[in-house]
This record gives sequence, structure tokens and C-alpha cells, in this order.
Amino acid sequence: MKTFFMFLTILFTVSMVHAQASDLFFSEYIEGSSNNKALEIFNGTGEAVDLTQYVILGNYNGSDWTNVTHFPSGSTLADGDVWVIANSGADDAILAVADQQLAYNDSGYVVGFNGNDARAIAKINGSDYTIIDVIGVPNEDPGDGWDVAGVSAATKDHTLVRKSSVTSGNTDWAASAGTDADNSEWIVYPKNTFDYIGSHTMNGGPTTVNVTFQVDMSVQAALGNFDPDSNVVTIPGDFDNWLNEPPANTDKVMDDSDGDLVYTKTFELDPNATYQYKYNIGLGWDGHDELQGQPNRVIETG
Repeated sequence: MKTFFMFLTILFTVSMVHAQASDLFFSEYIEGSSNNKALEIFNGTGEAVDLTQYVILGNYNGSDWTNVTHFPSGSTLADGDVWVIANSGADDAILAVADQQLAYNDSGYVVGFNGNDARAIAKINGSDYTIIDVIGVPNEDPGDGWDVAGVSAATKDHTLVRKSSVTSGNTDWAASAGTDADNSEWIVYPKNTFDYIGSHTMNGGPTTVNVTFQVDMSVQAALGNFDPDSNVVTIPGDFDNWLNEPPANTDKVMDDSDGDLVYTKTFELDPNATYQYKYNIGLGWDGHDELQGQPNRVIETG
């Protein structure tokens, strides 16, 4: 008769990687009544950005990019902050948060647009520019405005707010605008909605969670030692409460330093949600099963 003695130690390491923006992008666009017009630009790159390395490109009535607007000398944008360019004749709610106020016809009409005028953020590249985000399409006259999220002519008489899941600009306006509320990068609000100007939230959608758990084993038997290479430790369902859907099998790695088995798994989680998990270790050999369970633990991903 074989006699086994087993000692398992489970060590969890959880690290979360929150999304960062690849570069600046438009976070809000206001085209309201009269001079209620503004552009909001968001920095979620993780560090302050020198705005003098960027320009705003503009067109009107279906022309090519005809206007280039530079940011004020010495202007910088902190990480997590927005830069608001407002028409100087806009509502006080807009002007209260504006970093830059321009008359209707200043700097190439940058905030003198109507619904059929495109705008872009471009990064200065030597004597040229590299476009990193757009609203609308140059060389195209859509009539009153471009459709956004299934809303007809939404770039006129509406406020557009970038969804919090967006982490980068998009030079493909059709993809950015989308065809309905689900696949659009924008939320469309009624004319003269000023509730969201002056700040922006980016959560980047799912957060990557790297989970490493280590199994230390010391198993002795009458006929020899337990060999983890020939007697595979199975982890049924991995963490059987992750998102209520057990993920695929974990990756097993042998730790050469002391012979431990190390398992790793990466999960995509909503950074604003709280998840519970529990783990069960099941070992089986010669018809004998050992099951060790641990209480649920909570990971705060927000």
C-alpha cells in the first residue's frame, strides 16, 4: 500500500495594468446654438505633453485641410487633464473651463465651425504633420453634418462626448462615428449640453490582470518521491468563479530554482467592477483524490 504525504502552498500575485492613451485625442465636441462651439482634447498618456508639438487642422464646406492652428507658446497638458478651446462668444458654462478662447474667425475659424466642417489633431513631424485624430472628413461635404452613432447629422446641433473605453484617436472617421450607439466611439447628446465639458474619464475598457500562483510540493511515498513532471497537478476550472466562466487552462512553468510548479494566467476584467474568485486544487492518483478549497477572495480592480 502506498502512503502519500502532501504539502501545498498557494501563493498569489496579482498585478493590474491599466490602459493608457497612445497620444492626445478629441474627448468632446460642442456644436450648439449661436457661438456655443468648443473642442476638448484629452491627455491620458501617463505624462505631461508639450502642446506646441501639436496643431489643430481645419476645413470648411468640403475643402481640404486649409487651416493650421498652433497652441499657445509654452502650453502643456498634464496627464489626465483636458485642454478646452472655446469660441469666445460661447455660454459662460463653456468659458468657465476654457483654456483657450478664440473669436469666431480667429486662427482659421478653429471654433467657428458648423456641422459640415472637419477638424483634426496632428502631431508636428519636422516640416509636416501626422494626423492622430479626426472629427469629420476633409474634401467631403456631408450636407448639414456627419451621422454619428446612428444619429443623423449629429455633428450639427449636438454635443459629442468620447466614450470612456476609447484610448486613442482614430483617423478613420467612419469607424469612429460608427453606425449605432454600440459601435460608435461617441455618445451623442442634445444641442447645448454643457454638462461634460472640462473633464474626461478614460478607463480603457477591460484591465489586464496577470495572476501568478505557485504550488510548492513536498510529497513522499514508500516507493519514492512524487515527480511533478510525471504526475501533473491539475487545477479544476482554474479559478472557478472568475466572471462565472472558468477560463482556459493555465500555463504551467517549472521553476528550476527549487522545483516548484508555477502557473500563470491573464484575464481581462472591467476596471470599474469588483470580482470574487476561489480556487480549488485537486490531486488524483491511484484512485485517491485530495481536494483543498480556499474561501473566496476579492480583487478590487477599480
